[in-house]
Amino acid sequence: DADPRGGITTAQLADPPSWVLDNWAGFYQAARVKVAPAMTAQDLQLLNEAAHRFPYPSALHRYAQALALNGQGAQAVSVLTHLCKIHIGVVRDTVRESWTARPELQQAAPFPKACEP
Repeated sequence: DADPRGGITTAQLADPPSWVLDNWAGFYQAARVKVAPAMTAQDLQLLNEAAHRFPYPSALHRYAQALALNGQGAQAVSVLTHLCKIHIGVVRDTVRESWTARPELQQAAPFPKACEP
């Protein structure tokens, strides 16, 4: 797929180096991690660091999901409880609806009663 004008296409170019701060680079790496059972310790640690450094609802929720799906239900409940203390109202309600809609999460780590409105 050479460019008819000569040279190479953009698809053939290597990704440029990331010029964001290390913390943000870690956050973006964590955002690309697939949350699923049997995650590596490295991926869980990356999600942990991102959730602690950037306690946005999405980062905390994904970390709690990863913990629950990987046999760490008590820690998942702790992260959810923390999320509910700092993100109230619509955010908390949205996380609760998302969590309770997934039976595998509810079974591994029931949504904390401390988070009920």
